[in-house]
Amino acid sequence: MKHPRTEPCARQSGFSLLELAVTLTLFSILAGTLQLSMTRRLTDDIERDQAEQAAGEIYRLANAAQHYFIDEGEWPLETLLCEGAYVELGAHNLLKGVPRHSPYLDAEENQTEYVMSCDSSHFTVAVTTENAEQAAGLARKIPGASAADTTVTAHYPKPADAGGGGGEFMPLDGSATPTATWNLGNQYLFGARDVVTETGQTLLNSVQFATVANHGDLIRKPTCPQGMEPRILTALNRVSAPSGRALHGIQLPMDDLADSWRVRAVITGSGGEEDATTDTAAIAVFVKCSY
Repeated sequence: MKHPRTEPCARQSGFSLLELAVTLTLFSILAGTLQLSMTRRLTDDIERDQAEQAAGEIYRLANAAQHYFIDEGEWPLETLLCEGAYVELGAHNLLKGVPRHSPYLDAEENQTEYVMSCDSSHFTVAVTTENAEQAAGLARKIPGASAADTTVTAHYPKPADAGGGGGEFMPLDGSATPTATWNLGNQYLFGARDVVTETGQTLLNSVQFATVANHGDLIRKPTCPQGMEPRILTALNRVSAPSGRALHGIQLPMDDLADSWRVRAVITGSGGEEDATTDTAAIAVFVKCSY
């Protein structure tokens, strides 16, 4: 007697419970790794923004104190070692919105204050950060600053001649001609021309003229010292796609004319190439003299 042939059991489709458990575990690990990476990146961005903000505010506080010295001949409340300088600077309308508190928090989640002090030659601004790593990062953004544990300290000299010869503080508005006795007070020169030291070395190679231009604008070439040539560098300052079209690319060609450069911005979109307008692009321009 023949028995009916028994067919092998068909394999069940789908995932087993074990396979599902392993998959879910892997997804959980990947999700946790991704979340940790994103959290670290967000933390780095926040700390970088805090350092930028604090460095700018410390400089502005010191700059206010230096301008106070120009007007009054001494630091704010110098006889009290500048304790209470913030209120004094505010009373003279020199703070221009600089806050008293830093972006850093103390153990009670309160913002720490900028602490100001002084001696006969320097004005000092100190701030306590949240950890030593933040302090080191902030100190790197402030020339001459030092970090000790969680505290960053920056010293700024009084606006006087470095050699003690009774020089004056150099105004930044071009209202006075620079001489050998001017002192910059840790500030920068803008729009300088033919700056030469007593030894005859030119500083113009390190002084740049920067502006933001539109497509087709003419940038005049500077008059450079003998042996130096005017140089220009352009970069994209802002760009947006033409209305209703996709943005595929942008070029920054330039026309070198006799006494100037014509800067241009050409956008490549879904409709082909076209010149940029004031609404679609702006060009950052840097000019200097160099060898």
